Amino acid sequence: MVGVKPKTFTLMAAEAKRIAAIEAKKTKGKKRGPKERINWYDKVLMLLMYYREYRTFAHIGLAYNLSEAQSWRIITTLERWLIKSCLFHLLGKKN
Repeated sequence: MVGVKPKTFTLMAAEAKRIAAIEAKKTKGKKRGPKERINWYDKVLMLLMYYREYRTFAHIGLAYNLSEAQSWRIITTLERWLIKSCLFHLLGKKN
C-alpha cells in the first residue's frame, strides 16, 4: 500500500523506536507533558503515506486526529532519524 515490504516497515519502526530512546536520554524534561497517543507503526505509516501519496500534513493529521503541526513534527523528526541511521538509503547513480 505504501511501497515498502512488511519486513522493511517493521525494521523502520524498530529503528525509530531505538533512536527515540537514545534521543530521550539526551533531552532534559522529555518526560513532561501528555503521553503520545500514536504508536511507532502509525508514525512510520504517516511518513510513508507522505512520501508515497504526497498527502498534505493537514490531511495526514486529520486521518490520525492530530493537528497539522503535530503531523509535520512527527514526519520530519522520523525522516531525520531514519536518514541519520544510514539503514534505509537508496543506491545512487555511481553505485
